[in-house]
Amino acid sequence: MPQYVAVSPDGATTYVSHTSSLSGANGSITVIDNRTNQVAAHIPVGVGACELAVGGDRLYVTNLQDGTVSVVDTTTRRVVQTLVLTVRGIAVSPRDHSVYFAGRNAVTVVDGTGQVTATIDLADNSKPATVIAVAG
Repeated sequence: MPQYVAVSPDGATTYVSHTSSLSGANGSITVIDNRTNQVAAHIPVGVGACELAVGGDRLYVTNLQDGTVSVVDTTTRRVVQTLVLTVRGIAVSPRDHSVYFAGRNAVTVVDGTGQVTATIDLADNSKPATVIAVAG
């Protein structure tokens, strides 16, 4: 079942997340070539594939049911890293490609190498953050 859509910064590629209707089954990403309007690839990711964000040559996919984020190399179209983060919102900084993940009572900042560089506590907020945006 299609969930979310993201377009590459150059507009050449569209990514669509899919969640399986079967409990515990892996999700996938459909890659669409916008020049031909054809499906170019399918990429298997974690369970409960949901939100997407593109930054540089990486696609970030939140997998809600298994509490991970799949990091996909957009050139090879393969998962190159899996981050253990339960998140509801995701955004990539256009300035330095840092990725901001909104989770329960915190925003986690990850650099382009997949290393956590900051955790911003939102403990005063009683509800999980679900929407996030980053200005240049």
